Amino acid sequence: MRELTLEEQELIAGGTDTTDLPEIVVTADPGDGGGWGDWGDWGDYGDNGDYGDGGGGGDSPPDPNCAGSTPPADWADSPEVKAALDTANKDKASVERAIDGWNTVVAAANAHGIDPALLAAIGIRESGFSNIDQPDGLGRGVFQIDLGAHPNVTEAQAHDLAFSADYAAGLLASNMASLCAEFPNFTADQLTQATAASYNFGVDDISGNPATIDVGTTGNNYGSNIMGLMGAFKEPASGITPGAGPDNGGCS
Repeated sequence: MRELTLEEQELIAGGTDTTDLPEIVVTADPGDGGGWGDWGDWGDYGDNGDYGDGGGGGDSPPDPNCAGSTPPADWADSPEVKAALDTANKDKASVERAIDGWNTVVAAANAHGIDPALLAAIGIRESGFSNIDQPDGLGRGVFQIDLGAHPNVTEAQAHDLAFSADYAAGLLASNMASLCAEFPNFTADQLTQATAASYNFGVDDISGNPATIDVGTTGNNYGSNIMGLMGAFKEPASGITPGAGPDNGGCS
């Protein structure tokens, strides 16, 4: 091994002016880690904000168990979802319409901290995810917003998917918070079922008895039916809702 020159020793010790020395550039390939910077969008989902800066190779890769950004229609082919669609008197086409509007559903649900699968399932039960008028009442649009109960909403707004999805998500989030406070012993599934049922007949008619959550709802099955319909939008193996934030049935 050769001895270091005086200049090299001084450079290591920090005592040499390096102005005229060649620039040292580190060009090590980080293994394409910088590509994960695109995952900065996950910062929008609140508690997972560490992903928000993106920025390159320091970020972790996505969880391989995470579902993609949009649920495939064949998730609706499971026996459980088919049974839920039969109970709701709806068909697979209603699931496909919800998938077509998935970006809007996800944006509204995540903005209010609820599971997009819950919001989509409400739209299916209410209208088959169709922009229709209730034939014998004041329900309007995909989420059948009752213009009598919600006079602050116009007919045009109720028929606008982005507005109505956001409005319905806000109602669900508010009801969920109220029910969570009133019935802290509800499990996560019971709270979701009760929240769904409340969209049909309000929070005041929900009892703390998990066995009677749906009593008084349309068909006495509204909440449980919504739980079944949600399966059309959840990856079967993991239960993850595509596009959802980590606190709303999505990936952590």
